[in-house]
Amino acid sequence: MVPPPALEEVQRAIEPVRAAVATDPGEVPQRVRARDEQDIIEPIGTKPEPAERPAIEGGRDVGLLLVALGLIAGLLCMALELAAPTKLVFVARLVLLVVGLSAVAGRALTAPSDPARPHWSVVAAPPFLGLLVAAWALATEGPEATRRAIFLAGCILMVVALNLLVVGHVARPVQAFRDWVASRIAGGARRVKGEVTQVSPKELVADVSPGDHVVVEAGETVPCDLEIVEGEVSLVPWLGAGSRVRRKPGDLVVATARVEKGQLRGRCTRAGDDRAFVRCVLANPHRIDVQARQARFARRLAERGAVAAALLVGGAVAFWDRTPLQVAMVVVAVYASLANVAVGWIASLAVARGVSQAFLRGVAYRDAAAWDRCGRVTAAVFCARGTLVRGEPELATVEVFDGRAGAVRHADDILAVAAGALAGERDPIALSLRRAARSRAVPVEPVRNIRVFPGQGVSAVIATGEALSVGTRALMLERRISVASAEQRIYELEGAGRTVVLVAIGGRLAGLLALQDGLRSGARAAVQHLLDVRVEPILMSADARETCEALGRALDIDHLRPEVSVEEQEDAVGRVADTGATVAVLGHTPHDDAALGAAAASVVLGAAGTDRDDFSATLASDDVRDAALAIALAQRTWSQTVTILVLLLVPVLFGVLVVTAGLLPPEYAPLAQLVGAVAAAWQLVQSDRRAA
Repeated sequence: MVPPPALEEVQRAIEPVRAAVATDPGEVPQRVRARDEQDIIEPIGTKPEPAERPAIEGGRDVGLLLVALGLIAGLLCMALELAAPTKLVFVARLVLLVVGLSAVAGRALTAPSDPARPHWSVVAAPPFLGLLVAAWALATEGPEATRRAIFLAGCILMVVALNLLVVGHVARPVQAFRDWVASRIAGGARRVKGEVTQVSPKELVADVSPGDHVVVEAGETVPCDLEIVEGEVSLVPWLGAGSRVRRKPGDLVVATARVEKGQLRGRCTRAGDDRAFVRCVLANPHRIDVQARQARFARRLAERGAVAAALLVGGAVAFWDRTPLQVAMVVVAVYASLANVAVGWIASLAVARGVSQAFLRGVAYRDAAAWDRCGRVTAAVFCARGTLVRGEPELATVEVFDGRAGAVRHADDILAVAAGALAGERDPIALSLRRAARSRAVPVEPVRNIRVFPGQGVSAVIATGEALSVGTRALMLERRISVASAEQRIYELEGAGRTVVLVAIGGRLAGLLALQDGLRSGARAAVQHLLDVRVEPILMSADARETCEALGRALDIDHLRPEVSVEEQEDAVGRVADTGATVAVLGHTPHDDAALGAAAASVVLGAAGTDRDDFSATLASDDVRDAALAIALAQRTWSQTVTILVLLLVPVLFGVLVVTAGLLPPEYAPLAQLVGAVAAAWQLVQSDRRAA
């Protein structure tokens, strides 16, 4: 048992940069710089060490022995070209062709069924047609014509066998990975019967349906995508993940996750072939490497395009001064250069390898169309809160501007009325202020007549009967409250990356609260992943422009969309798309649903296993680096697949043209194809080694 080359070596994640902030209320914090550029740049292939790895069986493969026999037969047939051109030699060479054809046809018929592979006839038809042409020449033509026809047939047999060996080598890690995943989800599920209680009986079933409740205990693999209903567990969140996480009721868990400690009961959200990771890797109707545009184009070219090209060339050559045998040889050579396993399968293998790399980072694409959209993205919008920033701001500063405003005399009074006004809100700022009030033992001031201004703040009336306004500068201006006296201080705080909440009492500015939200782990690396594949990162936030600019400077993001409320997210994404960009949005559900729905590609953190179908890619983790990699890996795989097709088809096109024009003998067409196949396979293997 040896690990596949593509998964042999992995780098450990680089320790992220953590932003430090000043805590002195009178001090404006300065932006913290990374101590070294290596702290913020993480190579595309970097991933945590997998907990376990797929393995390639080291035993004998009878199919490879058949291919080797076909290769030897083809080489011997070509080598006998040096022997005397007698009829006995010709017959011996034909016998070798029959043996070789039987071997490669046997390999094609006995190979494991895979919809990503071209039809078995694509392997067997070219050497069979070459054998027919050689037999025709032996029966009707002279020694010279027979010699050339048999040599062409031997060359085609050799090329077919070498294609099988080259592509088989590239395919082994892909098949090993697929078998590895299938083996980990092959077990049954323990479904809860009857009324759901702690002591409900459990039955082992082969599969479950959405809505069923299942129980998973320590040491077991989660059999379906589910939402935890009861129990808190420690688990490996997906197959191949390098770390363990805790999950609690309400969290989503994907099939292939393995429970390490505890027991959970969950409601099945997806089962069978519709499971998030099964759908894109194993389910034949949905597999990305089967349905991707490049893969379908290559298969159709090998299965149908080769016939059309051969007939077209045959029709053109028939009008020239060629004998029927020469026309037949050119037609067979052109057909063999396109109808082969390399042309029909290598593009699919390139896509499969990219999807498997995404799998190991906990990324599940919805389908081939979603993967394709991710691969063509030119701009990626980060919904800042919860992706680039933690989304859990902490109160850093409370300042009083007008101690004469009502009963307000101290900073605690400002915090008390602000927390009271936002008592009914659930956004991170409101939660932060209430949390700060509790930690400082500040009683929340009761307010009445609360009126909410979406994206701006709230207004209310405090116990003394005075009007209260808590929110942004836009709210103060709308309420005709002057902020001129505090403008400079607000600018300083926002320029340092803090979110400022203003408090006005009785129509006068009374104070402010400044909140600091630090960068999430991996935020710099996530931005770098996008820059590496020439995708423009865009920061979209509800914070003020100065706060966004400070965050943009820290993350090297130039394109900012500040002061965008939840209600304005859809329009903001639409305006980016109107510039001609293909836009992806990275965010969370349900908070960022408006922005996610307006994007061409939506990447959702921590949503793998959801029963929703409107996301392009979902993550089993909440790591923003993995969200960026969902775009970056699709981009790289998409470009790599196009490069491989070019490397493969340019020599084929050259060989077809020179053979059709009569500049070179017909056997040069399949030989040119073999050169392209080797170049494409080499490019694919080398790219995997660079990513490892």
